[in-house]
Amino acid sequence: MVFKKNKIIKNDELRDYFKYEKKNSIDITRLISIILIILVGFNIFNGLMDIRNMENYIASNENSHSVLENSKKEMKKLNEENNYRKINMGNLRKVFDTVGVENLDSLYIERDNVQIIGRASNIKIIEKLMKNKILDNSYVKKIEGKNPYNFEIDSMDQ
Repeated sequence: MVFKKNKIIKNDELRDYFKYEKKNSIDITRLISIILIILVGFNIFNGLMDIRNMENYIASNENSHSVLENSKKEMKKLNEENNYRKINMGNLRKVFDTVGVENLDSLYIERDNVQIIGRASNIKIIEKLMKNKILDNSYVKKIEGKNPYNFEIDSMDQ
């Protein structure tokens, strides 16, 4: 028996006093940590399954290296056969800078075909536009109006 302030505490009460009491409700941090551990484990499991599936796919396609080499050769042949004119984006930006975005009604560029329809406040703007490398082999199809000038530029029909 232990004495405390003139009160007698029995052994059972002392044991119950130091005994750890479990909480009836689950703490939110414990719940979140359990969910996070489950998610991390699930993601690791999915990653391992993806790696295993990729290994099986590679093993089943033993001739993939030869397919890759053949496709490189075919692309090289296509590039040599079709020597297309590549569009320089800097020249395209100069078209927008010269005329102004708000003054262009339509702009169509595909390989050797060019068509631009828009408005210009001055004929010199159209002359500057025709000096652009994108508009090689192109001509001014029509100019209408006075201020602003409505213009249409087309490439030569082949």
